[in-house]
Amino acid sequence: MPLADRLPPDCPAIQIKRLLDELDLRDVRELYEDHGGIAYDPKCLLGVLLLGYTLGVYASRQMEDRCRFDLRFIHVSGRQTPDYRTLARFRRRIEPVLERLFAQVLKKCLQAGLAPLKLGALDGTKLAANASQLRRFLTKEADEEASDPDARVMKGPHGFVRGYNVQALVDTEHGVVLSAQVSNAANDYAQLEPTLQGAREALGEVPECTVADAGYESAQNLETAETLGTEAMLAPKDDSALFWTAVSDTEVVCPMGQPLEYLGTFIGSHGHQVDRYGVKGCASCMFVSSCCGKTARRTLRVAQGVSPVLPVLNAHRCRSPEGRLAMGARKSTVEPLFGHWKSNKCFSRFHLRGLAGARTEILLLATTRNLEVLQSALAALFWRLLGRLGRIQLPKRQLSGPASA
Repeated sequence: MPLADRLPPDCPAIQIKRLLDELDLRDVRELYEDHGGIAYDPKCLLGVLLLGYTLGVYASRQMEDRCRFDLRFIHVSGRQTPDYRTLARFRRRIEPVLERLFAQVLKKCLQAGLAPLKLGALDGTKLAANASQLRRFLTKEADEEASDPDARVMKGPHGFVRGYNVQALVDTEHGVVLSAQVSNAANDYAQLEPTLQGAREALGEVPECTVADAGYESAQNLETAETLGTEAMLAPKDDSALFWTAVSDTEVVCPMGQPLEYLGTFIGSHGHQVDRYGVKGCASCMFVSSCCGKTARRTLRVAQGVSPVLPVLNAHRCRSPEGRLAMGARKSTVEPLFGHWKSNKCFSRFHLRGLAGARTEILLLATTRNLEVLQSALAALFWRLLGRLGRIQLPKRQLSGPASA
């Protein structure tokens, strides 16, 4: 009996094997070199990795064991039994081509109508590196050798962690991952551009609108998003921009209709040049005491060279009914994705060391996530079609023979 007949129709092993037969794997085959010993088909090795990251099996030794005794792994490996060293070397070797593989799976999701690219949700999370657990007992030199040299100490949801900053851009319609990036920068401020750029490289376009939390909010990021072709809604850190009103693409006014004027440039808290704007006629306004206070007048600060209209429009968009709905969609899509990886997939730390290793694992997780979405959509379509067939009234069968009296 074929192995496929012994597996349920919704088994991920069947879908992965079918998908690998449809994908263009020339890049993977070009990277794969036979260094002696038994040669394994790179398509089978890739299938083992994808199935492992789908089922939460990350250690190469566990994958080797599964290829011998688990029917799902035996099916995707074509009954081959690669050892853990072969799997570990292959996982390191395919890092340069994983982005193109991720793009191929992503395009299949688009063809199935699972990512309309109307609204994309952006967020980040911190994951611990594969560092030594004996750090406190080691000297500084030994610690650098025993731990991940590319990892950085950064603040996570449960305190400080030595690891990486993971970014994901998710389509809010069905939860398809449009872009997944990894960096060792602690803040999210500089991650908006590379994450959006990753989606553009994979698809040739970005979502019509991108929503993110206050960690990404800056006039420079708003300008970057506009340049890349997406309307950004970045949650404002405070309500200062709501005080102003944009009356055109170039002009901002105060509640009394006085135009905003350039006051000067200074060095901001992060060492960047910041332009400051304000209203020069505040002293003659009758509402100056209630509007500006007794010691200082209201000003608007943006990155040097960036239009002050952008943060004002962004603040009002986020406070609009459509903006509040978009913020809610962000919380129900990209944040559950990270929870799914950490809790359901038990991926709370990386298993490979180095920035390249972390990027390999995140791309594998993002690819398998899109495979799960694709499989769920196909299963839902199957049951809908089956339900429609059940509601069709078939004509009653006419019995032959003489009519009864």
